[in-house]
Amino acid sequence: MQARLIPLLIAFSILLTASQARAQCADWQVGPLDNGGAANGTDGVISAMYPWDPDGAGPGSAVLVVAGQFTSIQGVSASNIAARDPATGMWQPLGSGTDGAVACLTVYNGELIAGGSFAHAGGVPTNNIARWNGSSWQTLPYGTNPDGVNNRVNALTVYNNKLIAGGAFTLAGGAVYAHDIASWDPVSSWQTVGVGVGCNVLNCGGQVMCLTTWGGDLIAGGDFSDAGNQPARTVARWNGSSWLPLGGGTNGERVTCLQPYNGELIVGGEFSQVDQHPGGYVAASNIARWNGSAWQALGSGTNSDVLSLSVYKGVLMVGGGFSLAGGVGASDIAGWNGSSWTALGAGIGSSWVSSLMVFNAELVAGGYFNLAGGQPANSIARWNGFEWLPFGGGSAGIVFAMTNYTGRLIAGGDFHQNTNVGAAAHAIAGWDGVSLSAYGNGMDASVVALKSFKYPGVRGANELIAAGLFTHAGDVAANYIARWDQSLIAFPPPAWQAMGSGFNSGVYAIERYNSATYAGGAFTFSTSTVNHIARWNETTQLWEAVSTGMNGAVRALKVFGSYLYAGGDFTTAGGVSTGGLARWDGASWSQVGGFFNGTVYALEVHNGLLVIGGVYPGINSSPNLAYFTGSFYSTFATGGTNGAVRSLASTGTRLYIGGTFSSAGGVPASNIAYWDGSWHEVAGGANDIVYALASFNSEIHAGGVFTAVHGGALASPRWAKYSQTGVPWFVSQPFSQTIQVGDNVSFTAQPAPGYPGLSFQWNRNGVPLLDGLTAGGSMLSGATTPTLTLTSAVFADGGGYQMVLMSPCGNDSSVVASLDFTGVTGVAPPGPNGATVFEAAGPNPTRGPSQLAFSLAVEAQTRFRVYDLAGRLVRVIDMGRLPAGPHQGTWDARDDHGQRVHAGLYFVSLEVEGQRLGDKRLTVLH
Repeated sequence: MQARLIPLLIAFSILLTASQARAQCADWQVGPLDNGGAANGTDGVISAMYPWDPDGAGPGSAVLVVAGQFTSIQGVSASNIAARDPATGMWQPLGSGTDGAVACLTVYNGELIAGGSFAHAGGVPTNNIARWNGSSWQTLPYGTNPDGVNNRVNALTVYNNKLIAGGAFTLAGGAVYAHDIASWDPVSSWQTVGVGVGCNVLNCGGQVMCLTTWGGDLIAGGDFSDAGNQPARTVARWNGSSWLPLGGGTNGERVTCLQPYNGELIVGGEFSQVDQHPGGYVAASNIARWNGSAWQALGSGTNSDVLSLSVYKGVLMVGGGFSLAGGVGASDIAGWNGSSWTALGAGIGSSWVSSLMVFNAELVAGGYFNLAGGQPANSIARWNGFEWLPFGGGSAGIVFAMTNYTGRLIAGGDFHQNTNVGAAAHAIAGWDGVSLSAYGNGMDASVVALKSFKYPGVRGANELIAAGLFTHAGDVAANYIARWDQSLIAFPPPAWQAMGSGFNSGVYAIERYNSATYAGGAFTFSTSTVNHIARWNETTQLWEAVSTGMNGAVRALKVFGSYLYAGGDFTTAGGVSTGGLARWDGASWSQVGGFFNGTVYALEVHNGLLVIGGVYPGINSSPNLAYFTGSFYSTFATGGTNGAVRSLASTGTRLYIGGTFSSAGGVPASNIAYWDGSWHEVAGGANDIVYALASFNSEIHAGGVFTAVHGGALASPRWAKYSQTGVPWFVSQPFSQTIQVGDNVSFTAQPAPGYPGLSFQWNRNGVPLLDGLTAGGSMLSGATTPTLTLTSAVFADGGGYQMVLMSPCGNDSSVVASLDFTGVTGVAPPGPNGATVFEAAGPNPTRGPSQLAFSLAVEAQTRFRVYDLAGRLVRVIDMGRLPAGPHQGTWDARDDHGQRVHAGLYFVSLEVEGQRLGDKRLTVLH
């Protein structure tokens, strides 16, 4: 008997182990907010910044490289130099960095060049200058003594196809005597630039502190008094054969920065006058402009040093250690538009701005400071045109509400969050599974309630309404309620709009009933008396009373059956005694199965039942939670909760509850639990109140005031994700494509982050693919990565492509994307019925290039125009004159200046012979 039991026990053990493993897949993941505990900026000084595209003209985006004297940036260890990928917002060190400060950066022959005062880069002896090729640090080779320069490098640029280094040194390459400036190229190695600067027949002194090119010349600035043995005080130019002064230079100690602007050369530094020579001195406080023959001031200049210059959106940006620019209060940074000075918000706080760079349509400021726009920002921050944003940090005070809207989960509350690109999110943010997005400028106080729905009117296909404690939404006054107006067409661009005059106090709930919007809250007045509940009249654009309303706050609204149910603190509705729950039939209020004793905070429909959460005695010894069938009340087992139920969400199979309790139905459950026929804790729960619950792509999202979940083991301030199965999902799918034989083509399927142990397998027509040469002669790569690429595709490659995403918790499959070919000649019949058709644009959403498929009925001149939501022309893609048949263009998500566009919605218009024939919407992600 015992022998017979052993195999059964082993089998049971195997089943139990498998069951336990699968159960562990259901777990918490970190949400997208942080509460300021995240690392912010650097722990040192930022001295230089430069955009560098590691793959040149390839599909990859440029990264922002920053350098200086620091050991970490946004929590990432990096020795004096690091790069930030705009697609992920993550910083990466460049190898092991340098063993000393980096002062300057440039790009030469596709490689990143760094100069400063360091002996080694990546462990390689480099003597103050080194190059990074994308994977390792190297010296500047080919010379007999390729060992950099013998002292500090302050500035780098490229002139006449040579790398120019300026600083405080006398030797370059170990053998070339070069006074503070030298050139390098792979053929000639190190060479002098004339006799350098800072020397005359009597002595040598000074150094080069900045370099640029202007008017075909190399311009050098510093604290020297001579260039090429000629007087040239603090600034000089090299025309390729000799050094020449710029008038009489400046009267100050140094020129620290140079910038071409509006056809002139701007110089900044520490001086009070510039010398026309001849013509006498002109007052110019720390900044001046040279037009090729004479100096001029920029208004009254600044009241202290100018250390950095750049141009952003046509305005000259000036950074330094000043507090006034043109007499205008400007903390360390200001803008000059050609005639006047302006401040950039509250500016930078406490020290100086020594580096400025335009990157990804924002102005990035680096230096040594701890505030930007009044917010914590350690030595690096970015200006998007109207506000300062930090790199890292945040202030997630609370999340009150969640809803789904146009493929995103929207959260409202009291928080200020960095979104990596574009505006910060104030009190409201969207989550697409990968990144946060802002909705305009957000609100000036908490968002407490959200509602989204399909809107049948002319205003657009989707509506998002936010309500709470705010008085402004975006740039408009909106008393406690506003709507996000996103039309079906590009114009007007999405923006917040007020809903009439709003209310005189907070709004806590929003619901749609009989094609009308209802709002409930603590308010009593709009343009007329509306006691705690009101209905929006779309025709008059006014809020109307709903009978005589309630005698206390309405905190929850929900449609169930043919009624609108309201819950809250009230005891009467429309003059009828109801307790904290009442229903509206479109004409009058009534009780819900008798007088309800208590406060209702949340209402939800679950499997044909109206679930009621709040603080009340309850029935069947089950306080705070019950349901109403439409005829009578009942409960989910017995015991209820031992604290308030503040939020509810149904997935159909499960009912989730959140609030301030430690048990549900007698089962220990810390502030969150679910019911599927019995009560369960949610993997250790949350360590504080759960105010909001929502389902998004098979995940349960919880918001509140908690800072950790999973028994306190996982820090996730105010917002956390709970995967019910652990099976990953796709944030982007592959799309079908039609190409010509011999073209290259890629398919991408991107999984949501946060799911460990993933592996990928691409199939064609259900058969797993392998990297390498295919039977037809094309080359396949990436068969086990998120992106599959076919090089020189042939007809045999046609078919259906699908990714299988595998994890320890289960698998998922992408949609099937077809690959078709236009034919041997590359010209196939035109679109349906011989028409010209703009067929597809994708992938959509996209994080990179998008393919634009179209068919021409006849030969025609063809181009695409790309517009942003404000109607601004972003890019023109001229396809030339094309024959009849199907074709494909590409938009690389960059503007006409080569800069990567912001994340957001764009409209791609097809023009044929100058006539606009169709538009496609594309969502760009970062």
